[in-house]
Amino acid sequence: MTIAATDRAALEAAIVKAIADGVTDLQEGEWEDHEWVHLFVDFEIAEDGERSSSISFSLARRPGQAVRSMPFRMPWEAKRQLAELADGMGAQPQGRWSTVQIRIAPTGAYVMDYRYDPPYRLGGNLLDNRFRDYEAAWLASDEGAPYRPKAASWGARIGRWFER
Repeated sequence: MTIAATDRAALEAAIVKAIADGVTDLQEGEWEDHEWVHLFVDFEIAEDGERSSSISFSLARRPGQAVRSMPFRMPWEAKRQLAELADGMGAQPQGRWSTVQIRIAPTGAYVMDYRYDPPYRLGGNLLDNRFRDYEAAWLASDEGAPYRPKAASWGARIGRWFER
């Protein structure tokens, strides 16, 4: 199966929407009044398409509070659509991708980074810690800059020193 560029763009947009719609289905806890500021997904699919693995989390915060990572369950519809996309892109010169990393902004802008090397988790590396510092790296980036914790002012720091 081959996928046309217009169909690919439409399918990618549908995947992004399905992911964003599912962000409140947390692996632990309740969403409550959090707002997400960035979504990240690392999705792997086996060559035969029968198995997949995903890591998905939002960087979210309550109004006025610091950003924190909140893992969520990858929506089934997004998984199905990603498998369809992998199959459709298989006729490309580089072949079928094995992993896609998806980054989504609240504006709807997104980046999909396709990889063709063997899948990491499906290859037997079940304890995947590659993204444990993602939040700090994102906050250090230009995109994360508006959400960085505010440093205490010089006066506040001096005041705390004198309180000792």
